[in-house]
Amino acid sequence: KSISKTTNQILLLDTGIESNAANWLEEFSKYCGLPVEILPVGIDKLKLILHSLIDEFQREAIISAQAERIQSLSDQVFALGTIAGFAKVKSEQEAIETIRALMLDLFGPQDVYFAQHPQEPSLCLDSEELIQWDSDINGFLLTIRYGEQHYGTLVVKEILYPEYRDRYLNLLYYIAELSGLAFSNARAFDEIRRKDEEIYLSNERFSKAFEMSPEAMVIYSLTKNIILDVNQSFERDTGYSKKEVIGRDFLA
Repeated sequence: KSISKTTNQILLLDTGIESNAANWLEEFSKYCGLPVEILPVGIDKLKLILHSLIDEFQREAIISAQAERIQSLSDQVFALGTIAGFAKVKSEQEAIETIRALMLDLFGPQDVYFAQHPQEPSLCLDSEELIQWDSDINGFLLTIRYGEQHYGTLVVKEILYPEYRDRYLNLLYYIAELSGLAFSNARAFDEIRRKDEEIYLSNERFSKAFEMSPEAMVIYSLTKNIILDVNQSFERDTGYSKKEVIGRDFLA
């Protein structure tokens, strides 16, 4: 009965080896209630058919393996592209926008936002958790941290295919780690910029004080034994211009 539900016809490839094959098949046909067709074939013909079926099966297996390899390579390319994108981040705002754009591309959510200090208790994750699925928002919360530094929570609402959430876990952990690194790098860039600004302002203040000093002043290199700069008072008091003395030995 189960055969009659899935089969339209019974086909016998008759090699002539078994003389009663046709009788057995007729009885089986009556039992199943299916029409039967007998196709006389030689041994060589049967071998050819079987080899053809085997070749087709092997081709499908090879195509499937190639598809998996292509998918793996695609995932690696995606990973490299993602790393490159995060590596270019130089501010926290850039980090937020990069992560948000990635979430929109991957999960098609209706809303994505970054909560540095979540006000809603439901948005406060345990310090040890990186990912928390939330059925109330049909999405998830992603903790962004690096080392001991906690930067905030990314809230992703109403994703397209929440039923596949278990498949997303490895990818989300990967994104969470990259996001934390991006925020850490962004703060390091901010610190470098701040230090550069401090050095620039300090140099600018020194330069003004040096030039405007009423006393003749000289900046001299002890290692090279040459004059690097002089101020206006030096030019006034000595009668030598900057061009005349810069690069010369002070004691010459």
